[in-house]
Amino acid sequence: MAGLIILVIVIAKPFPLFTEGVIHAATLTYTYDSLNRLTGVDYGNGGTITYTYDAAGNRLTLVSTPPPDLTPPTTPVIIDDGAYTLNLTQLHALWNADDPETGLAECQYTIGTTPQGSDVAGWTLFLCLNNSLVHSGLSLSDGVTYYISVKAKNGAGLWSEMGSSDGIKALSSN
Repeated sequence: MAGLIILVIVIAKPFPLFTEGVIHAATLTYTYDSLNRLTGVDYGNGGTITYTYDAAGNRLTLVSTPPPDLTPPTTPVIIDDGAYTLNLTQLHALWNADDPETGLAECQYTIGTTPQGSDVAGWTLFLCLNNSLVHSGLSLSDGVTYYISVKAKNGAGLWSEMGSSDGIKALSSN
């Protein structure tokens, strides 16, 4: 049996406090077998649901495939430990990025003397779940400003833009 196409339009009237309504439209394609049982739903955005049945007509499986993730993670925001550091062997920063569709799969950071630079420490893999990163064993120079940059890859393999801290100046004494 051929697929049935249904156009669904939802129109929401504006709430009195808001000035605009919300309009969403989607085309769903339903597929049925020769016994008129639903065997599939195609949401038109790459998302699908597939059903299988046994000989008695009982539904055996439901397989749901989400739509593909076409957007990269958000650009990481990096916050270093302030304007100055007296620790010439270590840098620390907090960071945050997000990908609501497929999550963060890989995260890397680098350290340089310019934003997005890598002349101090090349790209280093770190655990995405940890929003704090520390790089030890450095030999920072007095009076030089250092930048920590982070990029993140999502489960679909898309990389975020690189985010950089605002810089932290190394001082040998206050």
